[in-house]
Amino acid sequence: VQARTVTVHDAAALAAALDRARAGADIDRIELAGGTYALSAPIVVDERLSGRPGHPFELAGAPGARVVVSGAPALPPLRWQPWRAGIWRARWRGRPFQRLWLDGQPLVRARYPNADPARHALVGAADATAPARVARWHDPAGAVLHALHGLGWGGVQVPILGKDAAGNLVYGPQVGNNRAAAPSDSARWVDNVFEELDAPGEWFLDRRGGWLYLKPQAPGRPPARGLYAGALDALVRIEGRGGDVHDVSVRNLVFTRTEPTFLQATEPLLRSDWKFARVGAVTVENARNVRIADGEFTDLGGHAVVVSGRAAGVAVTGNHIHSIGATAIAFVGRPRAVRSPLFEYHERLEPAAIDRTPGPASDAYPRDSSASDNLIHDIGIVDKQAAGVESAMAARITVDHNTIYDGP
Repeated sequence: VQARTVTVHDAAALAAALDRARAGADIDRIELAGGTYALSAPIVVDERLSGRPGHPFELAGAPGARVVVSGAPALPPLRWQPWRAGIWRARWRGRPFQRLWLDGQPLVRARYPNADPARHALVGAADATAPARVARWHDPAGAVLHALHGLGWGGVQVPILGKDAAGNLVYGPQVGNNRAAAPSDSARWVDNVFEELDAPGEWFLDRRGGWLYLKPQAPGRPPARGLYAGALDALVRIEGRGGDVHDVSVRNLVFTRTEPTFLQATEPLLRSDWKFARVGAVTVENARNVRIADGEFTDLGGHAVVVSGRAAGVAVTGNHIHSIGATAIAFVGRPRAVRSPLFEYHERLEPAAIDRTPGPASDAYPRDSSASDNLIHDIGIVDKQAAGVESAMAARITVDHNTIYDGP
């Protein structure tokens, strides 16, 4: 069977081709020409785009081309005004964002202690939340305390809601961690604090006042163009909406520049130290016979590939996954598939209360799937509880011939 291929050259043409295919046009393969496709919304592959056994619907980069799918579109031209101490500001009343790049280089959201965005080393300080330092912060609402656990084997993030009448920090609940743990006294750092905007390459978005502040790497006015801001936490969602999507192939694409998802990591996993956010640069659910191959995942704020809930025959193979905020490949089922689930280590069930019916309670779990021949390194840059390959509430997952190094 000869596949009908449509070649696209920009994000608008890609969206139009997907719409035509969903509406019933005879399109089996969408080929992306070389270049960067900055998305305004995730690419959704649902059951209307299902292929046939042996003839999958394909979303693929052109042979030999470098095709970049980005979650960070360019900001419009900005009018910078000098502020103070080498810091400039420009009016910004658009969407909020957590990540910012200038001419392809990542910038640092204002933080203490300072850190080099080109290095992935953990840089912490014992006085990151010391009273004398906190006293300098006018309104830290929206800041985040990042830290290792006190025993150093995992990570924790704690949203900062503001300060109380006595000037003490007010914290929200920990995220990402299924067992509350005191943050390390020294391996801790805070970001998104306006008063910590003091190092070249740092920035701060004042959402309430409508200003974007930037301290350029080199003295002088920042350029009006060349800034890119994070907009999406997912780039491709292969998800059945009314049934399963099936027989889909995603190949030869570079996925980059997604927003962090650690604040979404609020779902506890079974008998686990981790909580989880069910979103990756590529997310798969209600799907079968899906292949994600020969791609690159880099400079992501969260997970690379998440296979969630009901999924079968998903192969993640031949990918280079590096420089990402969290886990490279995750196969994570839904708790409703588990009989008598328990989430935290101290939860117990009396034997009489245990459901002893053989087999899973539902089919909402990944199964008969694989992660193979992937090169995975420099992961867990933001979320220290991350893995090369994670499997939870899943069955018959093959993990084979992957090279994994430089995890958190």
